[in-house]
Amino acid sequence: MVQHRQSAPVLTRLASLTCFNDTATAELYTLLGAYLASGFAALATPAVLLAGLVVALVVAYGFVINDYADFELDSATKPTRPLPSGLFTPAAALQIAGVLAGAAIVLALWLPALLLAMAVVNVALATAYALLLKRTVLLGNVAMALLNSSIVLFGALAAGTLSDLVWVVAAVSLLYTLAQELLYTVDDFAGDAAAGIVTTAIYFGTGTTLWLVRLLLLLTLVSACVPWLLGGAPIWYLAA
Repeated sequence: MVQHRQSAPVLTRLASLTCFNDTATAELYTLLGAYLASGFAALATPAVLLAGLVVALVVAYGFVINDYADFELDSATKPTRPLPSGLFTPAAALQIAGVLAGAAIVLALWLPALLLAMAVVNVALATAYALLLKRTVLLGNVAMALLNSSIVLFGALAAGTLSDLVWVVAAVSLLYTLAQELLYTVDDFAGDAAAGIVTTAIYFGTGTTLWLVRLLLLLTLVSACVPWLLGGAPIWYLAA
C-alpha cells in the first residue's frame, strides 16, 4: 500500500499533502477581501494576485507542518493521513514545508511592508499551532481562527483599504472557524485522550464543547446579517 502511494505522480501526492482544495479556497478568500475593499477591478491587480499566491503558500505550509508535527499521533489514529500512509516521509515533508514557507516570505517581499509582516507572523503562528498550540485548551483553536480570518484582511490590504464590511466579514470568518476548530476537538476526542493530549474537548468535556460550538454558530449567523444592515449586501443575501 505504501509503495503504491509513493508511486503516484509527485504532483498528485503534493496536492494531497498540501490539501490543494483548501489552499485554492484560501486564495479565493484573498480575492474576496480585495473585492469587498475595492470591487472587481482590484482582482486583476498584480498586488492582489501576488497576495493570493502568498496566502496559498502559507496555508499549504500550515497543512504540511501540521502533518509533520502529528506524524506519530496520526500513525496511531489516522493511518490514511498523507505521512502515515506513505505519500512522503516526515523528513521530506519538513523539507517541503521549508520551501513553502520560504517561497511565501520571498514573494511577500514584493508586497507592502504591512503585508510582509502579516505573512511572517502567519507563518510563525502556523508553526506555533502545529508544534505547540494545537495541544492546548482554546489557544490553538483561537490561533487557527485568527489565521483564517486574516486572509480576508490580507486581500483587502492588498487592494489598498480596510472597510467596515471587510472587518465584519473577517469577524464572521473568525467566529465560524473557531466553532469549527472546537468541533474538530470533539471529533478527535478518543485519539487525543488515548495519546494523553489535553485539548478543549478533553478539558471541558464533549457536552460543554458542543454547547460552545452552538453558541459560536449562533453568533456567526447574527454577525452574518451585519453586512446587509450596513448596506453592503442586497436583500437576497439574507435569504442565502
